[in-house]
Amino acid sequence: MPSLRQRLILWSVLAVMLPAFTCTVAMNHLAYRGMSEAHQRTTVQLAKAVAGSLQGRLVDGFGPDARSVLDNLRRDPRVALIAITDVHGDVLYRPISDPEAHAGLSAAALNARPITTADGVSARHGHYAFVRLPVFQAPAPDAEEATPPIAGYLTLGVRDRDAAEVLWSINLLQFGAAAAVCLIMIPLTTLVISRWTAPLPALRQALQQLSQGKIPAPIHTTNHDDLGRLCEAFNAMVRSLVQAQKEITESNARLENQVKQRTAELRHLNDKLEAEGHDKNEFLRAVSHDLNAPLRNIGGMAQMMLMKYKAELPDDAVSKLERIAANAKHQGELIADLLELSRLRTKETRPEAVEMHPLMQRIIENLEYDLGQAKITLKLKGKLPTIWAEKNRIRQVLQNLLDNAIKYMMDSEDRKITIAVERTRDFEPDVFNGMDVWQISVADTGRGIAAEDVDKVFQVFARSTHSGTHVIAGRGVGLASVKTIVESYGGRIWVESTLGLGSTFTFTLPGNRVALPEAATPQTPAESALDDRARTVTADKNQPGAAQAA
Repeated sequence: MPSLRQRLILWSVLAVMLPAFTCTVAMNHLAYRGMSEAHQRTTVQLAKAVAGSLQGRLVDGFGPDARSVLDNLRRDPRVALIAITDVHGDVLYRPISDPEAHAGLSAAALNARPITTADGVSARHGHYAFVRLPVFQAPAPDAEEATPPIAGYLTLGVRDRDAAEVLWSINLLQFGAAAAVCLIMIPLTTLVISRWTAPLPALRQALQQLSQGKIPAPIHTTNHDDLGRLCEAFNAMVRSLVQAQKEITESNARLENQVKQRTAELRHLNDKLEAEGHDKNEFLRAVSHDLNAPLRNIGGMAQMMLMKYKAELPDDAVSKLERIAANAKHQGELIADLLELSRLRTKETRPEAVEMHPLMQRIIENLEYDLGQAKITLKLKGKLPTIWAEKNRIRQVLQNLLDNAIKYMMDSEDRKITIAVERTRDFEPDVFNGMDVWQISVADTGRGIAAEDVDKVFQVFARSTHSGTHVIAGRGVGLASVKTIVESYGGRIWVESTLGLGSTFTFTLPGNRVALPEAATPQTPAESALDDRARTVTADKNQPGAAQAA
């Protein structure tokens, strides 16, 4: 691709050559036209002179007087055709026979054009100019301003071969002058443009160095035009970049020192937190273990006393022993839940391919009696995927959400639970960064959660104090465990609820946790009922625990 300098030189040369040669062609055309018109006028004047000399000499045809007038004219080499005709068109005199001139006359067609004035008619063909004039008779002595009658017609053809040679010489001279001007202007234009654009190569090289991260040397130029000002601006920009680079280097050094200090502080704090977490977990295990043993003993002794001495003890003592046994059992279960929550947060998982379809089926089958007793309808929408996870943990998530949905259905009239599965994208861009996610929700039509309690449902030991569900027995650890499991797999969980209308617990799993999402896994007839249609579990009033799948 030509450079800017080459393009400037080329267009400058074209700007000189095109007008020069255009003017040459135009002048040539004007010269030819002027010479042709001058030759035509000369021929007309000559014809008028000859016609005037022949006036009154064509009385009885073409006589000696008329011939004597034309003898000298026919000797002129430029005269190519002379013809005298009478008023009827009969040729009286035609001494010169030039075939080319006769062909030009035929092409000009003068004989076919009527003559209405004394000026006659004229035409041009090639190098020939033709004129046809009337030749009048001698005027009568007593005639005043009357036009004498026409005695015949003069046709005169004059060649102009010298005009072509003269025109060719003029053309050569004009084109030579234009070529000379171009030959002078090309090196002059090249020199001037090269001087004007001298800083461009240095500027291009400096820009290349700058694009490579190098600091170029200042560009020296003597130009005082826009290009010179551009070079000065570039030099100023380079100086600013050097200064900015120096400041950035100093800032980076300070930031590196600060980062090292903060990293050391964070490492120290992290080690401290890890130690504290480890100590806390160890303390929790130790305390739980130490509490479990006496609680088991207390509960066991209470049960033993009830079995051996229930009949002998008073009702008040029996009631207290039963309360002791129940409380010991409850506290033991609470300690077990805390130990499980601690293990969830610290124990490494061993993922495997978990087929959620049959897993969900087994969970529903285990809950069929509770669903039937509570007269709750359960529906599944969508197809559950196969995921990489720990089977027991996924079972714990699904089991806990369904247990809560059944437990907090309470006295609702529309009693149903809906499990929905959906594959979506960009649900949480800051978390999943455009990754596909699987979204699984468990919606119920139960009591619901008050707005004041929504933010606390996933906290340990947190109970809904404004929702009217505190009468339902619970330890406040289940949803905290669910949140820990879901977040350990890179997902998140949230709840949407309206008091009195029900709750929807939704958790997500990132696409990289899904194993073979497009593969179709073989299904049993019972599992097929869960696939693309709703599964409904109901119970007959007279047969508790019966289930019907639709």
